[in-house]
Amino acid sequence: MSSETRLPRKIRPTEMRTFLSSPRRFYWEHVRGLKPLMPSVDRFEHHREFGVVWAAFVDRFYRGLDFKTNLSVAKENWWTSADGWVPGKIQASLAQALENLATDYYQQFRPDDGARIESEKALEGEVLWCTPDGIGEGRIVHEVKTCSRPKSQDSLLWRIRNSIQVKTQCVLAKANGVRIELAFKDPPGRQVSYRSGVVPVTKEQRDRWQGELESLAEYILSLDGNPHYYPCSPDGCSIITKSYTSECPYRILCDGQLEVIPYLFKERKTHGAG
Repeated sequence: MSSETRLPRKIRPTEMRTFLSSPRRFYWEHVRGLKPLMPSVDRFEHHREFGVVWAAFVDRFYRGLDFKTNLSVAKENWWTSADGWVPGKIQASLAQALENLATDYYQQFRPDDGARIESEKALEGEVLWCTPDGIGEGRIVHEVKTCSRPKSQDSLLWRIRNSIQVKTQCVLAKANGVRIELAFKDPPGRQVSYRSGVVPVTKEQRDRWQGELESLAEYILSLDGNPHYYPCSPDGCSIITKSYTSECPYRILCDGQLEVIPYLFKERKTHGAG
């Protein structure tokens, strides 16, 4: 596999977040363009896959697809994406969560409620780009997240509204507000989806965020392919929870074992790669 670096021309929110948490991981993923060949349950990639499946479900909902067909497509997508690497018990548990969420969603919301007019539309600036989950009436960003039911819902909503991802969306969409939607995978009780009210976003806020985000993006883009400019963050090398202990999939490369690249990694397809 080629060792050629591929510096991006524009930066996504997820890439900026990766850089801030672990510059060396950013180097492996977005400069060298590498991705592990096999996803991992203990790195919580199954939760990310579930979130992708759910986001696509909501998109089809707002395109007017009927419940039965939409659920069938979502469940097939989940089983296909999880096949071969997610244990059967976890697959089945999240498939049931998906059905609960889908049923609740069609009971709570309507495709013509104005929460979403555009879906998954790429937005680009000089150095930033993103694809918001959706934009609703009045230029309101509609952000959808799947999660376990949090101890503090207000704190979670605040964190999402003030994330690099949502700020970038607001800047590029020239948004007037943000609406956060939470899909709970382990809900007690009937309601498994929660939609917040709209939190206004002013032009002054957007201008401030734009300055911060573009400064960060320009700094990242100014770095060349020298790995010494992307120091490792050992605090980000491990994930330790009640159920799992895992390590960064790129740790073996940081340890200098580059000969494993052809066997353990594949090339990523990135937007705006140089």
